[in-house]
Order: sequence, then C-alpha cells, then structure tokens
Amino acid sequence: GGGAAAEGPPAAKRPRAGAAPAAPAAGAEVVIEVTDKIRGTVSSFNGSFGVDIRKFFQDRESGEMRPTAKGIRLQPAEWEALLGVVQEVDAAVTGADGETAIKATEEIVVRVKVSEGGGNKSVDVRRYYVDRSDGEQKPGKKGIFLSHLEWSGVKAAATEISEALRGAAARPPAAA
Repeated sequence: GGGAAAEGPPAAKRPRAGAAPAAPAAGAEVVIEVTDKIRGTVSSFNGSFGVDIRKFFQDRESGEMRPTAKGIRLQPAEWEALLGVVQEVDAAVTGADGETAIKATEEIVVRVKVSEGGGNKSVDVRRYYVDRSDGEQKPGKKGIFLSHLEWSGVKAAATEISEALRGAAARPPAAA
C-alpha cells in the first residue's frame, strides 16, 4: 500500500499565507505575547533592530489583533537600560511615594504613579525630548502606560525579548 494518499492536496493548492514562515531571516520579526493585549515585537526597522512594546486591540470584523498607537520602540541599549531599572521601578511600585520618575536613559523615563482611582500604581515608559523653546525635558507621544499587572507581564517576558534581540543582532544584515 502506498502512503501517498495520506499526503493531502498537492502543494500548489496551499494558500499563499502558508508561505510566510519561510520568509528570509533578515526580515523576520519575533512576536512575544506579554499579556492578552500587549506584545513585544523584535524586528528590524530602518536597518536597526529593536523591540516594540505595544498595546493591541481585537478588530471586530476580522477578529485579528491590531496594533494601537500606544507603544514605544526601544533600541537594544535602551531595552537593556530599562531592564537595568526594573528593581528601582518595582521599589517605586510598592513604595509609599505617590509618584516617582526613574531615568533609564537620557530619553527613556519610567514614571510610577498612583492611579487616579487609587489601587495599584501604574508604570508609564515614555520617550522624552528636550523642548527647544525652554530647554526642558518633556514627555513625548511615544510611550506605553502599563497597569501593575501589565508591568509584571513585561518583566515576565523580558528574558524572551532579550534573547530575541540578541538573536536578531547576531544575524547578518540583509544584502542591500
């Protein structure tokens, strides 16, 4: 008896989407689910690798998860700097102060503050910029506001995200 019958339809009939996993490694991205609504995506953008921590929503029509504007893209050094202040952020989350600002880098600032409705503190990871008019450092639009639970999710996914970043950095760049 030939085993060919169990093979299924010929390869030509497979939907085009099935070809995606075979994409070249250079353009590959690694998506890590942080929570049901937050994803960490390690990918190349304009030739440099980084991690994008972003909130997603479920599209009503397609049921697919789609990115929102709420998120921040970090370069590998910025991601490492954020991991470097995790203990400080955690101390601020459990501490008595109403609000604490922790500088991960010159541009990346983590603000921990009591939510307006009370309860657990929230963690806001944001890119700051220097306002040319007054020289003050101010919060930019790029950032992500995390609940205490979501911050825990980011920490839980940190090792996986770091490994994906290291793996991405180790790959040879795509031929230009």
